[in-house]
Amino acid sequence: MQNEIKNVNIILLGFCLSNMAALIYQISWTKSLSYIFGTSIYASGTVIACFMAGLAIGSFIFGKQADKSSNPVRLLGHVEIGLGLSALILIFLFSILPGPYAVIHKIFEGGLFMNLMLFLLSFLVLIIPTSLIGGSFPIMNRIYAHKIKTVGEDVGIVYSADTVFAAIGAISAGFILLPLLGINKTVVIAAAINILVGIYLYRISGGIDWASYIKKITINGNESGKFKVSISRYLDRTSRVVFLGFFLSGFAALVAEIVWIRYLSLTLGTSIYALSIITSSFLIGLALGSFIISKYMDRINHPISTFAFIEMGIGLSTILLLLFIDKLDTPYLILYHSFDSFYPFMASLFIIIFLILLIPTSLMGATLPIVSKIITKQFKCLGTDIGVIYTSNTLGAIFGTLFASFVLIPAVGMTKTAAIGAAISIFIGLILFAVSEFKWKNKFYSLTGITIVLCILLASTTINPLFAGAYYHGTQLEDVDSWNNMKSNIELVHHEEGLYGLISVVKQGEYIALRTDGKSESSNVPLELVTEHQLAYIPLFASGDPKDVMLIGLGGGFTLDTITNFDQINTIDVVEINPNLAHVTEEFFSEYNNYALQDPRVNLIIDDGRNHLYANKKKYDVIISQPSNIWLSGEAGLFTEEMYDIAKTRLNDDGIYGQWMPLYEQDIDDFKIFIATFDRAFPYTTLWIVGYDAILVGSLQPIELDYNKIDNYITTNTQINSDFEDMSNVLVTHGRDKLMYELAIPYMMSNTEHEDFFGSVINTDDHPRLEFTTARNTIYPQNVEKPADAVHQHLLETSDLVITVPFNNLTTRYEDHVYMDFINMEIGLDDSWNEEFAHINVDHKVNVIYMDTNYVRGQEKFSLLAIPLPEIPDLQVVKTNILNSVKGISSTRPVIEERVVSINGNWGYEIVASSGNSGRYDFVVSWWCEECNTIYSIELWGVTAAEGNEIIKNIK
Repeated sequence: MQNEIKNVNIILLGFCLSNMAALIYQISWTKSLSYIFGTSIYASGTVIACFMAGLAIGSFIFGKQADKSSNPVRLLGHVEIGLGLSALILIFLFSILPGPYAVIHKIFEGGLFMNLMLFLLSFLVLIIPTSLIGGSFPIMNRIYAHKIKTVGEDVGIVYSADTVFAAIGAISAGFILLPLLGINKTVVIAAAINILVGIYLYRISGGIDWASYIKKITINGNESGKFKVSISRYLDRTSRVVFLGFFLSGFAALVAEIVWIRYLSLTLGTSIYALSIITSSFLIGLALGSFIISKYMDRINHPISTFAFIEMGIGLSTILLLLFIDKLDTPYLILYHSFDSFYPFMASLFIIIFLILLIPTSLMGATLPIVSKIITKQFKCLGTDIGVIYTSNTLGAIFGTLFASFVLIPAVGMTKTAAIGAAISIFIGLILFAVSEFKWKNKFYSLTGITIVLCILLASTTINPLFAGAYYHGTQLEDVDSWNNMKSNIELVHHEEGLYGLISVVKQGEYIALRTDGKSESSNVPLELVTEHQLAYIPLFASGDPKDVMLIGLGGGFTLDTITNFDQINTIDVVEINPNLAHVTEEFFSEYNNYALQDPRVNLIIDDGRNHLYANKKKYDVIISQPSNIWLSGEAGLFTEEMYDIAKTRLNDDGIYGQWMPLYEQDIDDFKIFIATFDRAFPYTTLWIVGYDAILVGSLQPIELDYNKIDNYITTNTQINSDFEDMSNVLVTHGRDKLMYELAIPYMMSNTEHEDFFGSVINTDDHPRLEFTTARNTIYPQNVEKPADAVHQHLLETSDLVITVPFNNLTTRYEDHVYMDFINMEIGLDDSWNEEFAHINVDHKVNVIYMDTNYVRGQEKFSLLAIPLPEIPDLQVVKTNILNSVKGISSTRPVIEERVVSINGNWGYEIVASSGNSGRYDFVVSWWCEECNTIYSIELWGVTAAEGNEIIKNIK
């Protein structure tokens, strides 16, 4: 062929670029369909099965067409152009798919028929492009192979080059194209590659005399020109066994791959970066194995026995790999502490994972060339043979994927599933040996026996799941020793493997935590409970009188527990995608969440949260979203503009939507995108900073808090009152003196007020920016510019409304007024004052008097607050209130001095407390002016003794 087609290597390069585009398509289409069909394991498994089914069908059909074609180069050009055009059409089809899906969901409402219809819909959408992808492989082999004796070598070269570029596609999609451009632009680039390759192939195809070339090959190869393609060619005993072996080989390979991905994800995480590294490492291993064996193909005199030994090697290496997989956390953390930036660390991880998977994946890659050498006997049928071979292996891969994901792992766990996959590889070796001419039977049987023993050993091995989570919890520690010490101090209460990975329950002292794939999702650690309680209290208080509530994400049930505290709520729909997590929460966390799932108003729904919102038309007063972190696989779709647009349609006219987002995984630019996305969907938005987390509350109507009703909740509802006392005590116990900052600082924002600060860049389905940036931020969070301080400062300077959740001894600020402790008390607050503290407990409704006295030290501004009293109360009452107020302000700081003072002939009280910084103090002075019937208060924070005394002296 090289003599007749001088551009054969360029054609091969074009084909490889096409396959690079194919991997880009696969990642992009899977992501797009996850937004439509949901991220449940059934939906994602259906999409993968449809994709692979298309590859099998295309390979089978176009393999025959390659043999019949008068010009396979032109045929390949048509396929490439057709693939590019169909990929562009899919962009449009994906935009209209939600409509048919909603109809199907409404008719079948889940279950087997729902999944079957989902498969059919996916199949109809993907069949053309995936068939074209699958069809290009046998056509390229038909073009590249130049004689029958070297078919195994030629197939190996094509497959290895093809697979290398597939790995490049996986890396470029995950690390470059999708983060920078989004899905649709990435697909357009891939489509452009296909179309340009197709046009080039079409142009050069006119100068190729394919008929003369075929005639020359068949004469030199002594092939009969009358040879007819027939299925009977594959029905002899040897072919049947080889095809069965290759089918089972695909089955076992995908079983092993799924187990490896799951185990590696327990150490590397499930971000798109981690999955791209694992996928590309797997593909490079396949390519290397195919390339190496292709170079030795002419020396292989017994290909069937070679195939048998390869399968035995796959089984044995799978066992050995899994025996050490739970030790990977140590090298992972060693590498992590050896670098201080994201991309070098990712590159080092790729090398390590590639080396770990090298032996089994290389052996897997060697199977296609060796099977091609066994099956392909006539050059005229090369395309058909390669197509049938590829189809048989792909069908095995489809069944392996589905069986491992839906049956084996949930039933017996990952380790036993790996043992079953290894045993299948050994079985393949045995049946291949039965039809081979292999002579060293005793050695072969001995190797088989040893491998079977190892399989049994692997099946009986229990891997301690505490190694999981190094990618998240391990990187937060100083070194590897700290990680190992932490593991040794944790008690594993329970663990199980299911459709969605590893669920574990761990205890450390009195605290219990729920983990998925090693990452903590919920716990009863007091600081975490503050956020979980606030996530419910804030939107429910904003709602006023909620009746129907939805909670997306169950976690440990603590937010659900808070929701159940509101007696007026009629229904609480909890949507949780993971059935294993739901029953683990009920079994192990009920005593900590007050048996929230057993509340008769709770309706537990096992479904994808976004998918359920879209397909069901029920309206809610409050929807609360507490998914896992945005960078985790399958979570990104819960943080996009499209998700919030769906949620708006499921809210009543005055409904409230509450969204959780961690601040510690975002820099200032990420947080601006998050705010801008939410704010675009909801015209009335309130931002609450709760410790290291953010809570956004959105509505289509103005958000107004009824302080009297909130105060009534807290004072009359025993459980709510207890929660608020606990939360306040938690923060005081942890030495947090600025309780308002740590508990909650909310900001009411308009859609245009902060546009210059937050910008117009948003997070969308097409371009889920935050999924990629937050995944990078979790690797080296110390390099991330934290957003909280910058956002605080901006909103304090610009927001019209600042409301604080009603904790005891805290205040709320409205414009230039401060409401005290929800007791109908107002205090004048100068706009230049940048502190949010004003604690004076006087139970009277008063008017506001503004004072012009301001004290400035450097960049800090202090304002004098004046509170007139409508009537003169008993002097002792006033004194008691002043004392309690002043002491309350400094309750978290060591008091240096406290005394009664005289100011302008009026009595008052002064406290000097340590500010926590060396040489700095907090001065708090309150006094009552009998003549003007007013209480005055001034607070100085973090000043030197000289500065404080000078200011107080000037006041006196």
